[in-house]
Amino acid sequence: MDNPTSKLLQRAIRAFEEDLAHRLRQVGVEQITASRFQLLRHLDADGMTITELARNAGISKQAVSQALGPLVRDGMVQVTPKPNDGRSRLVRWTALGSRLQRTALEAVGSIEADYEQLLGQEDYATLRDALTTLASRPHAR
Repeated sequence: MDNPTSKLLQRAIRAFEEDLAHRLRQVGVEQITASRFQLLRHLDADGMTITELARNAGISKQAVSQALGPLVRDGMVQVTPKPNDGRSRLVRWTALGSRLQRTALEAVGSIEADYEQLLGQEDYATLRDALTTLASRPHAR
């Protein structure tokens, strides 16, 4: 097989990420890169602990902690002790971060609309259904 499904999925993800970064740069958003978006899209509006964010993103707490440093420096999120639990740290959007996230989500919506136009409504729905099925499949043990 010249193009295994895994390779095609990786290429599609890379193309999506490049398109997202391009669209964000076009509207003057430099702070949200594709890799930052992949983490930040898991952050709830009300905030969550680093442990919860790591679980939602499917990465380690250490990776989340490392990724948060630049986001805090850029004023996109704040990390504070969780009230009533001194051991946990709470990650929350700042006003700037919330605005940038909304802009990123609008860009994602625009990309998805382009995909639907490119593939047609029926094929796009089939693609989403297939990806949902693959994504919800239990991991091999």
